[in-house]
Amino acid sequence: MRGRLQQLGAVSFSLDRLSTGDYRFSCLLPRVAGGTERLDGVSPTEGEAVRLCLDKAGRWVTQAH
Repeated sequence: MRGRLQQLGAVSFSLDRLSTGDYRFSCLLPRVAGGTERLDGVSPTEGEAVRLCLDKAGRWVTQAH
């Protein structure tokens, strides 16, 4: 996971437990024009939340560049 975040250029990441019991994994990616883009994955399991977020991040990086 950390290797993939590094490949994507992630500035930061976090994992939170929501009041619903689900997990939210978030990462911040740098925008080409400045600033950052927050991407989230939410799931009942930690691993799935991470996977969903990394999938979104991969698609976002591909579209942004």
